Amino acid sequence: MLMAQAIQMQRKNDSGVYENYYPNTVMSQVEGNLQMKAKVVVTAKAGDNITVSGETTQTVTITDNGMATIYLSYGNYTFINNSDNFTVKLNIDTVKTYEILVKAKLLNDYSWAEISEISVNGNAPNKFAIGDAKAINLNGTASKLSLNTTLYCYILGFDHDKSSASGAADGITFGTFKTAASNGVDVCLVSGYSNDSDFRMNTTATNSGGWKSCDMRYNILGSTNTQNGDATATTATSPKADTLMTCLPSDLRAVMRPMYIYTDNTGSSFNTASHVTGTLDYLPLLAEFEVFGTRTNANSAEQNNQTQYAYYKNGNSKKKYNHSNTSSAVIWWNRSPYYNNNNSFCTVYSNGSANYANAISSCGVAPMFKV
Repeated sequence: MLMAQAIQMQRKNDSGVYENYYPNTVMSQVEGNLQMKAKVVVTAKAGDNITVSGETTQTVTITDNGMATIYLSYGNYTFINNSDNFTVKLNIDTVKTYEILVKAKLLNDYSWAEISEISVNGNAPNKFAIGDAKAINLNGTASKLSLNTTLYCYILGFDHDKSSASGAADGITFGTFKTAASNGVDVCLVSGYSNDSDFRMNTTATNSGGWKSCDMRYNILGSTNTQNGDATATTATSPKADTLMTCLPSDLRAVMRPMYIYTDNTGSSFNTASHVTGTLDYLPLLAEFEVFGTRTNANSAEQNNQTQYAYYKNGNSKKKYNHSNTSSAVIWWNRSPYYNNNNSFCTVYSNGSANYANAISSCGVAPMFKV
C-alpha cells in the first residue's frame, strides 16, 4: 500500500478534472508482477469487429450499444475496423481511460472524388446503402432563389441509369434533398410557391415539347447547357448562369456523369408511344414512374423505358417539405408531361400521391444526378 501511495500522481484530464495516473517511467521501477493497464472504450457500429494489434493482438466485437471495452498495457496500438479497414492509432503511456472512435466510414466521410472512384469501379453497392446521405453546400442563385445552405443528397439507386443511349446502367444515382444525414426531413427547393412567380416548368401554360424543351430543364436546373438539346460534356463544369447547377459545389460537379433518360418529349395531350424519346441530362427531375412504380398521369409508354428507384421501392416517403419551412408540405415537380391535356406536368402532391399541375405553377424542385 505504501508503494502504491508513493507512486500515485495526479494531473488534469481533457475535461479539466484531476485524475490519478501512473507514469510509465515510474511504473517501470515497480518490482514484481504488478500489471497496470489502461481502459480503452472503443466506439463503432454495432456488430463491427475491431482488430487490435501492438503489444498484444486481439479482436473485439462492438456490442449493441455501439461500444466495446478492453484493457491494454503501455505501448503503441493499431485499431482496424474490419468492415472497411478504417484505422486508428493509439499510444498508451498512462493508466487512464481512453475513448476512441473506430467507426466504418460513412458516405458523408468520403470526398466526391473518392465516391466517384468507388462508383466507376463498380464497388458502390459493397460500400454504401440505399438512402445513405452526403452533405452538399448550396451556394449561389437558382433562377430567383438565393441559396447559402447545407442540405443532403441521398442514394436513390445503384446501376440504375445509363450515361449514353447504348451504354450500360451503372454508377450511383442521388436524389435531393434532406435536412440531415440521419433522420432528416425530406425537402425540396421552393421559390415563388405562393404566387407562381418562379420554379415553373414553362413560362406559359403549355407542356408542348415535353421535358426536352421545357424552361425548367434549361433555365432553372441547368440540366443541359443546350436549350432543347442534349447536355454536352461541359454542362456540369461550365454550367449555365443562374441555374441550380451553378449552386452545387465544384468538386461534385467535377465528377457528375450524364444520364440518358426517357420522357415524353412531345407533350400536347397525346398518349403516344413514339413521343417517348431519350435525352442526355446532368440534373433532371424524376419521372412519375421512377417515383411511384405505377403510371397514373404520365404518357403510358414512359414506363416501358423507366424503372422505379430502389429508394422509393423500399417504401420511403414521397412526401416533401419546403426547404425553408420544414413544417410545410409542398407539391413537387416530376418531369413527365400530363398525358390528358396540353398545359400540365406530373407532380407529387403535398400528401405524397401522384398528381399534376399547370406548367406555369410554382412547385418544389428535387432533381437527381449521377456519379
